[in-house]
Amino acid sequence: MYDGGLGQKYAYFPVSAVVSLQYLMTNGNAAETAAVGNEGMVGTSIFMGADSTPGRAIVKRSGLSFRLKSKIIK
Repeated sequence: MYDGGLGQKYAYFPVSAVVSLQYLMTNGNAAETAAVGNEGMVGTSIFMGADSTPGRAIVKRSGLSFRLKSKIIK
């Protein structure tokens, strides 16, 4: 869905998809910090006022998600 450090144009609300949120370490490795399903939102940094995030989001199980433009959230 997105890589760390890049701008996020949308926030995603998974309905039947599962998304892995990962923190990128300085040595290039990544550690999963959360899994988001129909109970959550991908793009909470937008909600907090940031334009990018240090982590990345990867879809683990494809499915339906709703998306909302970041400028609407801000």
